[in-house]
Amino acid sequence: GRDAVVVKGGLDELSSRTGTLLIEEVKSIDGVDVFIRLEGLGGSRRRISGGLHIEAPPRAVWDVLTNYSALSEYIPNIAESGSRVQPDGRVRIEQVGVISQSLNLRTRIVLEVTEEPCRLLTFTKVESREFIEFEGTYAIAERQDGRTFLQYSVDALPHPLLPVFLVQSKIQQEVPPMLAAVRAIAIRRHRDQLARDAA
Repeated sequence: GRDAVVVKGGLDELSSRTGTLLIEEVKSIDGVDVFIRLEGLGGSRRRISGGLHIEAPPRAVWDVLTNYSALSEYIPNIAESGSRVQPDGRVRIEQVGVISQSLNLRTRIVLEVTEEPCRLLTFTKVESREFIEFEGTYAIAERQDGRTFLQYSVDALPHPLLPVFLVQSKIQQEVPPMLAAVRAIAIRRHRDQLARDAA
């Protein structure tokens, strides 16, 4: 099992594997603080995690994350995204992403998603030429002040032909704007819902 342990910087570490801290910083995106951490897990393996507070309840955040057909709205450089439900009820997401426009480097990955509603979304690589390993989580925690803390964490091992620095910097650059976009959509939808309820 995976245990959540609260660590410095506002991030919950959701993996039993500890890494070597390479970068820990706070980025401000549109005035919102996003906590970012990059760890080396040995060799070319990397963990990139990020988190931020969202002024909306967990359900609003969950609804954004599980709207799989709209992932390209908030994940930068996703060229295509689609989902299908398996016979066992699990969801598989297929994504085509752009690692480098100038080098024309694209990735195709099929992820299996496991849902623990309004709490934890886990994704694991089923198929990919570019990644040997790619798995991670979105963890949602309700705070006492009514806000929600959303954490994203991904462990990735790129194929040896893909330069690790390129993959690492790409994911690291994309995490803050992705989380900020999830926050903006969740807040907007929550406000729209409150307005409908009041009407």
